Amino acid sequence: MREKTVKEFTVKLNNGETVNVTWHINYFAHADHLELRGCMTSTGYRSEFINKADDDELDTELVMEHARRLAQECWEANEQKHGAQATMF
Repeated sequence: MREKTVKEFTVKLNNGETVNVTWHINYFAHADHLELRGCMTSTGYRSEFINKADDDELDTELVMEHARRLAQECWEANEQKHGAQATMF
């Protein structure tokens, strides 16, 4: 079994905002875990598991790109990204 390690990095959304990512390598033998923190969701947090072959090592650039795409998708789906909207009536 490989050692559990943690890497931290940031990704940038298309709007220029940054999202902090914590990558838990070998969280499980068959999965790594990403924690995203930033303005991309209404709670400011998103958790994601990346499945892999037992004790396989994921490519850093691919994980970073996956985190960037995930953060961007969350931002685009976030209905509160522009703040709470008032009713017209």
